Amino acid sequence: MANAGPGDSDPIARAITAAEARTAAEIVVAVLQRPSAYRLTAVLCAFAVAALGALFLALVMPKIAAFYAIGMITAGLAGIVIIALLGIVSYLLCERTQLGIFLTPARARQQSCAKRARLMFLEHGIDATPDRLGLLVFVSLADHHVEILPDRGIAAKIPAERWSALIAGFIKRIGDGDLDASLSGLIADMAEELAPHFPPRPDQIDDLRNAPIRG
Repeated sequence: MANAGPGDSDPIARAITAAEARTAAEIVVAVLQRPSAYRLTAVLCAFAVAALGALFLALVMPKIAAFYAIGMITAGLAGIVIIALLGIVSYLLCERTQLGIFLTPARARQQSCAKRARLMFLEHGIDATPDRLGLLVFVSLADHHVEILPDRGIAAKIPAERWSALIAGFIKRIGDGDLDASLSGLIADMAEELAPHFPPRPDQIDDLRNAPIRG
């Protein structure tokens, strides 16, 4: 296995290289800021803000038109522009900031993370290793979501409860604030689980990337 050597500058890549020297399994790590733009939340928020803005303007626009001595048509056109801007700004805030995450129900966010993790599992060929020994560590920072997805060869030997226990240890470790060090520790713990069941083979080839996927 040689996708990342001991001198690689990324500590997670070095941790994966060290782990894969101890096992025939292959580990891929994905660290995303957020798995989704939560566009449905953004659209609903934009409509809600625009509707409230329209209601407010419908109440005050006649007074504004009278105060500035402008016609209702002119005032109405200005109101439409204001409503459109309110909707656009609300949409962008939800899509690009924590607001969209805050407004999206926790269950929907978990489903979004799980869907993205499974797509990445397939997109990066983790399901195509010899003996189905690929494994993905998926982290969504904004959602505080961590998931370990083993392929069927690993799942047949190691129960899901063991991965849950390792995730719990990782979450406790990350409380110190060092993500790369915490992930490196998790990878070392995973190697401890994998090595007894899937010892390294002399002819094994590193088919998957060791450098973490970041986004």
